[in-house]
Amino acid sequence: MYISGFYDRENDGVRDFRWMRQKAQVVLENCAAEGYLMLTLAAPSEAVLRIRGDKETCCPLVGGWQTKYVPMDAVVHLEGTNTLELESDARVEGIEDSRELSLMVSEIRRIPAEDMPALWMGTGFYSLEHDGRRDFRWMGNDAKIRIFKSPQEGEYLLLDAGSVCEEECVTLSISCSQGNSGQEFRLFPGWQTVGIPLHADGTAPVEVSLHCDWEHAAAKDERTLSLMISRVRVEVPNAFDQNAIQVHESLLRDTVCNTMAWCFACDTSAVCNLHCAYCCLDTDIRGHDGIKGAEAVREVIVSYLPYAAKIQPYLSGEPFLREDMWEVLEEAGKSVEQYPFREVEFSTNGLLLDERMAERVLRSDITSLLVSVNAARARTYRRIQGGILTSWSGT
Repeated sequence: MYISGFYDRENDGVRDFRWMRQKAQVVLENCAAEGYLMLTLAAPSEAVLRIRGDKETCCPLVGGWQTKYVPMDAVVHLEGTNTLELESDARVEGIEDSRELSLMVSEIRRIPAEDMPALWMGTGFYSLEHDGRRDFRWMGNDAKIRIFKSPQEGEYLLLDAGSVCEEECVTLSISCSQGNSGQEFRLFPGWQTVGIPLHADGTAPVEVSLHCDWEHAAAKDERTLSLMISRVRVEVPNAFDQNAIQVHESLLRDTVCNTMAWCFACDTSAVCNLHCAYCCLDTDIRGHDGIKGAEAVREVIVSYLPYAAKIQPYLSGEPFLREDMWEVLEEAGKSVEQYPFREVEFSTNGLLLDERMAERVLRSDITSLLVSVNAARARTYRRIQGGILTSWSGT
């Protein structure tokens, strides 16, 4: 029951809630010290919520909707008071509302320990979002996950972690309150699966701490953003998850690389004359090259040439759409004479390879040319590639 400090019920298009002032009171029907106090609420930004019964505890909040679970014995004694006082340092400003607005509160109730979810993404995680592929939550630099069910033999805490740092690997540290000294994972850009084993000692809950020392400077976002976390679960790893875990344990965490790669590739063009159905290039990237072409070869590949046996001045796009691609080949040709590698490999969709272009390729320092066909018939080619093979009369 809401006693004081709350306004009338409203709806934000997602759920019913009541605006709370910075101080408020609620009365619970059953305020025994067993179980957990569940609060579903939204804060305008990072804040702290103080909860007072016979005892007092602080509850850190992030911006947006979140569910918090607070042990009842942190706020009341065994035969404690049913009245709880709430105090928040959050304050909503800049909107045309004369009321004192602090938090949006949807639900406050006590739940028994046996009704708790198996797993809860707690402090340090923001509201659920969707990036067009999957649901995820942004994580700050530090976050906590609480596991309420007793782990069984062979179970891991598994999570999909997405890094948006394109310059380097970032480090995610995971430590467990239950017989685990912690592990570090080097995360490449993009999504990957990591996991730590849980010990079946019959105790619950288990608290897992996560830390990432990298911050994503998102435009017009005042939150502290570090990693995207999706698909958090407690289970015995399947074959796919076991492989992902082994990659991090054996290759990315324990192995020290003391040799140089023999093949180096550099993206020299993002423009293309096709719109393939399976292409990974977004539409807004296709026409914008930036610092690529010959400059990319000079700045990126040339520094590694003393160690290379092969260079590939391509990763995406159609390289022969750029006139300065011939400068790229000239750079490669000079390097063939200076350094101990003999291969310069190019890839093309072949649509620009007329007689004049073919002769130019033959005179260049290209040692191998990959031509992507990707279809056995012209009709299939047009359907999946978005282009036409003008020199092919096949049906």
